[in-house]
Amino acid sequence: MQPQNSSKKIEINPFIVGGVLFAILVVVFLIITLVRIFRVNPYGNETRIDNLSKYYNDLPQEKTDQIFYQLYNMLSNNLPEGIVVPEKGAMVRDDTSEYNYSELEKIYYGKFIVDIAEVQQSYQVQFEWSPVANNQNLGGYPVLITCLPENLQIYPSDYCSNILEVDVSWENAFQLDYTLGTEASYNVRKKIGEYLLSVVNDYSYVVRIDETTLKMSKGVDGMTLRFRVVLNQNQVFDVIVKTDLFYKNEQVEIQKAN
Repeated sequence: MQPQNSSKKIEINPFIVGGVLFAILVVVFLIITLVRIFRVNPYGNETRIDNLSKYYNDLPQEKTDQIFYQLYNMLSNNLPEGIVVPEKGAMVRDDTSEYNYSELEKIYYGKFIVDIAEVQQSYQVQFEWSPVANNQNLGGYPVLITCLPENLQIYPSDYCSNILEVDVSWENAFQLDYTLGTEASYNVRKKIGEYLLSVVNDYSYVVRIDETTLKMSKGVDGMTLRFRVVLNQNQVFDVIVKTDLFYKNEQVEIQKAN
């Protein structure tokens, strides 16, 4: 007589399995949360934009780090002495986010306004990135944060200074150096550069004075200089510079040429 084969049926309790899976998910969530909390930005100090992922959920971590780092630097450059730069709380302003992809260049271009309510400041943020490693089409500034033009400001605004200056990209700055002197020329070019940064959506800044338009007139109270500047060979702006007789206290008026 052969012994009968017996098999023991294993019963799985769905409540236990569910509890184990839930516990695993909780642990994973806590780990991810702790990593985010204690993660250090490799570029340096940062000001986090709390809702950035709502508008740009495919941004590489490296690009997010660059934006947060540059925002911190911009705030640090413009906040009065004694005001602490916030580590978080910045928000993308509703209806300002832009995001475009160039199939030809394989590059994403983004642009938005960020508001930091805690310190009542706002800036324009532009960035670019590519899913293609070592994309040679990338150039200029991977992240560019600039002051807002007056018509887009929502907070009372004092003087706002851009960290990046266009001065290095002037083709014939000697024209103003010769006419105004080095110090006044530098101040005028700085103001023109800040204006161009605030109104032009681009990452490459090459500025040239149209020498044929240079006109100077002197009066009892000072001097007025009129000329045009050409940006990236395709955009033209009229400039009026007024100074006193000692080429000080420069007042600069700029508008797009008709």
